This record gives sequence, C-alpha cells and structure tokens, in this order.
Amino acid sequence: MTKRSSFFLPPGEWTDRSLRIAILREGPGVLALGQPLPPTDLPEPPSRLLARLYRERVAPSDPGALWSPVYDLPTSGPVVLARDRESRGRLRDSYGSGHWILRFLLLVREEAGSPGEDHLTCELPVARHRREPRSLVSHRTGKKARTRFRKLAEAGGLALWEASTDFLRPDQVRLHAAERGLAVCGETVYGQVAPLSRADLPAVRRPGGREHVLLDRPAYHLHAVQAPELGAEPVTEPAPKPLRKWIEAHAPEGIDLPAGEDRAFFLVFPESRT
Repeated sequence: MTKRSSFFLPPGEWTDRSLRIAILREGPGVLALGQPLPPTDLPEPPSRLLARLYRERVAPSDPGALWSPVYDLPTSGPVVLARDRESRGRLRDSYGSGHWILRFLLLVREEAGSPGEDHLTCELPVARHRREPRSLVSHRTGKKARTRFRKLAEAGGLALWEASTDFLRPDQVRLHAAERGLAVCGETVYGQVAPLSRADLPAVRRPGGREHVLLDRPAYHLHAVQAPELGAEPVTEPAPKPLRKWIEAHAPEGIDLPAGEDRAFFLVFPESRT
C-alpha cells in the first residue's frame, strides 16, 4: 500500500463539511491518525468510526487488515490503530503495561476554590455509571487510574494545564480534573463551567462576548502520544482552532509555535517519564 500523508472524508461522514484526516505516523502493524473533534451525535464511538472510515476509504484492498483503535478517544487528537489481531494484541499488551504516555491539554477557569498548586495527581478509581453516559469514582467497582496534572500557563482568568496518563479510562481526564478542583471550560457533566467564548480572547477585534461560544464542549485535547512502537518522538496533533488561539496568545516558555498555515504547536517534554 502506498504511503500517504492524509485522506479526505466527504460531507456527511463526520460532519456536514469535508475534512482532511492526517496520517501522523506509520509503522509495522501500527498507524496513528489525527482525529478531529467528534460531533456529539455520532452513531458509534468516534475512534471506531474513524478506523472504519479509514478501512473503507484508504485500505479496502488490504487483505486481513482490521485497523482497530488501541484506545477510544472521546475528543480530538492522535488515535493509534492496530492493523490485525496480532498487532492489536502486541500493542494492547504494551499499552496495558504502562509503556505509553498520553498527554492532554486542558483549558481551565481559575475560579474560587481552584487549587493553588501547579502540580496535582489524582489516583481515584474510575467506573462507568450503570444507567447514565458518564463515569464516577467507585472504590468498589472502579478500575485503577492515575492522572498527573501540571499547569503550563495562565492569563485572563484561564489556565492551560497538561494532564498525562499511561492508560485511559472512560472520561478519566475530565472526572479526575473535576475531583482535583480543575474547572475545565465547557464542562457540563462533571461540573457546570462556562464554555470558551470570544470574551476569553481579548485580542480578537471582532464583536462578541460570553454569548459567542467558540467551543461548545469541554476544552481538552489529546496533544501527544508516546509509545515504543511509534518511535522515539511523540506523535502530536494540533489542538482545535479555539483552543489553539488561546495558546498562541498566551504561549508559555517551552511551547514552540512554528510558522505555517496551521501553526501547529509542540510542547517540549524535558523531563523523563520517571
């Protein structure tokens, strides 16, 4: 199969407009795609839908290829696919053994009661609610989970945080953020937090305020995935435009903003995993 850097989805397959899906990394039995922000009314989990669309659009003639996601990602960011059952077993074993790191970016409102620390950890067990589409903390039925948070920048009543984990439970990042007092912009399930709006970007000259919502969902994004099977460098994907605009306006030291049409940014990770 000829390598390519992207493929296109026509209107109606993901949203009502055509989308370019980036192929971020390829390796033996493994592939990383850039998942766009998923609509809220998709008929199946977004990462599984993206994998199916890849099979149909790009790899219909690849015999034996399943191209199934290693993890389900409910927001935007890199999604890692396994080509076949053997590859999936190998990747899932590595992922489940704590050899991967998933790094998210969160935009948080600095409210009364917000934590004063710049580094936080949450290790509360996560379980799915039996009747509602959400997760909860349960010491009886929950599965172990750990999320590390660190503040990267703050300005205008908002703060950019990074959340990292080596294994992702459903809604883990949002739930753990709420449990540690981080009010993620646009959160409506694990809190009630105002969404990111034009008023949060004072440099924008066009009229607008709190009523002009820029991101109608929790403002978080999977920025990078590090895994031995994906090479030495992390696989990264630019954040959605509203979140990226805030970062560009308040870029902290350690974030590089190279010139280009998309102005993709890359975080610098100087510290080791330990």
